[in-house]
Amino acid sequence: MPRPLNHPVFLVCAGLFIAHQILQKIGHISLPWLDNHLDCLLCMPLLMTAWLLERRYVVFKNPAHRLSLTEIAGATLILVLLFELGFPALSPRFTSDWRDVPAYAAGSILFWRFLNA
Repeated sequence: MPRPLNHPVFLVCAGLFIAHQILQKIGHISLPWLDNHLDCLLCMPLLMTAWLLERRYVVFKNPAHRLSLTEIAGATLILVLLFELGFPALSPRFTSDWRDVPAYAAGSILFWRFLNA
């Protein structure tokens, strides 16, 4: 089993995120569906992997540690509330789009299924 940072799913998520940011910010290329939902999908596997590594190597010092389904669901809920309610309430630069919630959920499922091993 590959380590999380070398796992093909993590590498694809990170590569897609970087490529999309380059297209959007440097290339000024807009792909509406991707602009609206890809970052929401990819943020969960990327953030959860960082959290998993922190738990494995800083907190528990156990390379076999896995996040529980409750932790993953709780983190997903907190981030959905923060991204879809909190940030839009603080700044008009952020917009709330509840159609992003399935993307966050899919990203969390992707992490749970492939990266939380």
